[in-house]
Amino acid sequence: MAEIERQEASIRNARRIISRFKAIDGKIKLPGRPKADPASQWRQATARRFVAQWVESLKAALSIKSSGELAQLAGGNKMTWWRWGNQEAVPTPRLLEALLNVKIKSGDLIGTALCDIQTSPSLTRLIDLVELV
Repeated sequence: MAEIERQEASIRNARRIISRFKAIDGKIKLPGRPKADPASQWRQATARRFVAQWVESLKAALSIKSSGELAQLAGGNKMTWWRWGNQEAVPTPRLLEALLNVKIKSGDLIGTALCDIQTSPSLTRLIDLVELV
């Protein structure tokens, strides 16, 4: 009986310690993705709108209708162009700077650099905007 009482006392003591750790564990905030501030969200949304406007302007200048055709003419991935055109993503300034040297592969403007095509906004101004975001 003495052994059973000693084990029960040990279990009660362990339960107190376990409940104390459970209470502390419930108060601890685990690290995760930080909450985005409204100003940052607004800047991202604005940049997405301007990038989409640029993609649509580029499509109009090249007389094409789809992102797949744009990917064939200017290079790159069809889904990337689609995401930019549908305000799903914002390209990095580095990626846009790489597009400065891209030349059209076929069509009426063959050999013309993307930065030389009249778009609204221009590619250089779009790069400046995305750098601010």
